[in-house]
Amino acid sequence: MAKQVVSVTRENRQPRKFAMEKEVVEIECDDGSSYIFERTESNIGNAFRLARRVSANGAISLSKAQLPREVKKSIEATVSGWYK
Repeated sequence: MAKQVVSVTRENRQPRKFAMEKEVVEIECDDGSSYIFERTESNIGNAFRLARRVSANGAISLSKAQLPREVKKSIEATVSGWYK
């Protein structure tokens, strides 16, 4: 069974008081995993990039492996210009 996207959120975050603000897109799947894409002013071409994957058990991965098909469709529909 393929992963299905449950929710997509897009927001600006500033993790610390003097940290650079980031635009973040978080895609949550039905199996409990989530994919977090970030865009900062310092990114090449001002594009979104896959920042991390969070599995259902809370393990964080920085792997640049291929995205599930539904996640890829969702990020392409949400933002223009992203890369792995």
